[in-house]
Amino acid sequence: MAKIVSLGELLIDSTPVGLSHQGHPLYEANPGGAPANMLACMAKLGNEALLFACVGRDGYGDFLKRSLEKNGVSAKYLKRSESQLTTLDVVTIYEDGDRDFVFYRDPGADTQIAPEDLDRAAFRGAALFHFGSLSLTHEPARSATLAALDMAKEEGLLISYDPNLRPPLWKDLDTAREAMLSVMGRADVLKVSEEEAAFLTGIDDPDRAARRLMDKYPLQLIFVTLGPAGCRYLCKSGVAGGAPGIQKGGVIDTTGSGDYFFAGALDALLRFQTPITELTQAQLQAAAEQGNKCGYLVATQTGALGAKLTREMLAAL
Repeated sequence: MAKIVSLGELLIDSTPVGLSHQGHPLYEANPGGAPANMLACMAKLGNEALLFACVGRDGYGDFLKRSLEKNGVSAKYLKRSESQLTTLDVVTIYEDGDRDFVFYRDPGADTQIAPEDLDRAAFRGAALFHFGSLSLTHEPARSATLAALDMAKEEGLLISYDPNLRPPLWKDLDTAREAMLSVMGRADVLKVSEEEAAFLTGIDDPDRAARRLMDKYPLQLIFVTLGPAGCRYLCKSGVAGGAPGIQKGGVIDTTGSGDYFFAGALDALLRFQTPITELTQAQLQAAAEQGNKCGYLVATQTGALGAKLTREMLAAL
């Protein structure tokens, strides 16, 4: 079992689950947020998971605290904002399972995690620090993210980065790109979607985009997710490849699939207990395949943080 620390958004995903008798859409309040989803998957795979986050002192905040604890993620470092409400994200799901997001966040409680809320003790003995890009959109969360990265580096943790692109949360796309790239040099393992790789590099081909990022930044390993087609990977050692997606049908909501993919892949990498650049082709392939399985399983359910996932379910795929 590894100790995993993360910092970032914990929010409500308001997800459509059908129609009322009048034909109006019905929405389910699901606990969410990319770092929280990733940690929930890590916990279900048997790891210790700790999250630095902030929610409002409201009913949704109470619900999110309970949801973390129910899904094996420690709420010890969960802050409650006195001035901001819990952030809400309304999800639209299309027929192919893809989705769109509208955020109610001005600025939202998730942005109120601050450097003084960090506790170095949480980083001691940990194997991995994970972060995303949404905590970079506003202060004080941006400064908290940078301070956490400093602590993780000083404690010798592996650092994973998931630069989620959510255009409505940024002033403009140029600002988003600049901020997302500004911390790229502080990560060891990167996960981007095919669309995010193109956005960050201007290159549509995922392999070439990964190579551009690897050449420019001191990254050790990059995963590029391709939706139902699976993923590609590139290691600093030169080992590269890909793993096909799971084609068994049943996909209903891809919200959180990338988070679960990354958790599954990182869990496998940590269990090898081998430096990233010394991993073999077979080991990297196994990590990619476990990531694909985790991403697929969560997509067959509604609500990522609370989705059911066990190692037995992975073995059965």
